[in-house]
Amino acid sequence: MLELFQKLINEHGSSTILKERLGFLQAQYAALETRCRDLEAENAALRAQLEQVQTQAQEVQRVAGKAVFCSHCGSSNLKRTGSRPDSIFGDVGIDRIHFMCNDCRQASDFLNQ
Repeated sequence: MLELFQKLINEHGSSTILKERLGFLQAQYAALETRCRDLEAENAALRAQLEQVQTQAQEVQRVAGKAVFCSHCGSSNLKRTGSRPDSIFGDVGIDRIHFMCNDCRQASDFLNQ
């Protein structure tokens, strides 16, 4: 690309102008290459972050087909710890599913209907 500019300047300008313009173009080209490397690194970091979020979204616990989140901090990082019949609806086969939040260490339970 720089060779084309050099040829154009050679045909239409002096050597002083040529040196000035080539220096300017080389500086701009180097800045663009640096910016491109920076953007590629940022893009790679964002892709890794997106992959991590997608993985976490796939690991969301579900009760009765609905995603459940910690009742205390809202995290989806729950581990199922057990279940028991619901105190009101247990006679008709409805259970409470118990979870422990891996982030805030609080217990949450959800009706399994």
